Amino acid sequence: MTGDIKLSICISSFNKGKRCRDLVNRILEYNDPRINVVVTDDCSDEDTYHELLSIKNDRYFLYRNVTNLRACKNWYQTINNGNGEYLLHILDRDYINMRMVGHLLDVLEKDHYGAGYVGDFFLPSRGRDDYIHDYVICPGDAAVAELGCILIHPTGFLINRDVWKSFDFKQYFYYEDKYGIYPHTYVMAKAAQGNPLLFIPGKFWMCTYSSETKHSAFYKGYVDKKLYWWEPVSVVDTGLRILLEVSKNIISSEYKKELSINSFRDILYRSTIIYSIVISNKTQMSHYGVRTRKASLIGLFCINAYVTKRYIRGLSELMILDGKTFFNLIKCSIGNFREVINHYW
Repeated sequence: MTGDIKLSICISSFNKGKRCRDLVNRILEYNDPRINVVVTDDCSDEDTYHELLSIKNDRYFLYRNVTNLRACKNWYQTINNGNGEYLLHILDRDYINMRMVGHLLDVLEKDHYGAGYVGDFFLPSRGRDDYIHDYVICPGDAAVAELGCILIHPTGFLINRDVWKSFDFKQYFYYEDKYGIYPHTYVMAKAAQGNPLLFIPGKFWMCTYSSETKHSAFYKGYVDKKLYWWEPVSVVDTGLRILLEVSKNIISSEYKKELSINSFRDILYRSTIIYSIVISNKTQMSHYGVRTRKASLIGLFCINAYVTKRYIRGLSELMILDGKTFFNLIKCSIGNFREVINHYW
């Protein structure tokens, strides 16, 4: 039966038994034989595991890690357990729009893609307003540069199973100290070198947070050790680390420069506008055990300036920074602050 599966929806799960069970059942209610559901449980408690065991369906597969691997490693195992032609990664806490899954299936029937993303979180750097309809990015240096080292959320990440099996992607998920918490970004950039990428914008998923615990399980072991993903220092340092790795695979010096500019544009946006949205969200801050607050316009201006200085300094250590690239970075910085003003008011 698995040979006829076009899309495996691969769910990473940990201690969200009922929520994950409801998510799986909602997907299976979409009675399309082209899809199946593969859940990888990261050694949850027994109650959670029995909730997942209670699901009975020929299109449902359940795997359980022998020990708790933690998020990034379990993400790898989750994708790796998928058996369809394409593998769509999602998290157990997220609500997904099955109408977009149906549209994705129809698109995948018509052509071949190496990887892609479904949802509005992944925003290629060519210009956010340019992405209204389905968009295909042709492979090569230009595709890698266009991605701009964007920090990709797991839910919505799509990859062709043959592409997944043809590269050693495990290192990005297993060596977190070297690569950080965005392994999907490295995978997407690697896949873009020789495969067309598919981007379908829209409201595909919505994150739902547990009310049972105040703190994110993802960061539970990182207290006083690592910054949260939404903090500006973390965003710029993570972006530079990804830029260093991804740029190694680009031959053209011009595309390396384009990559650095696109990466900077995305980092600025996340360090200011996304940051201000996240820290004012009561539900999300409760998830991290942090109080909400509103970023002032002066504060966002200071962040914009700080990120600009830190990025340019870091970039100058990675590559020769010519006058044209420097000017374009400053231009991006000014343009982003204008967006900040529009957002703030």
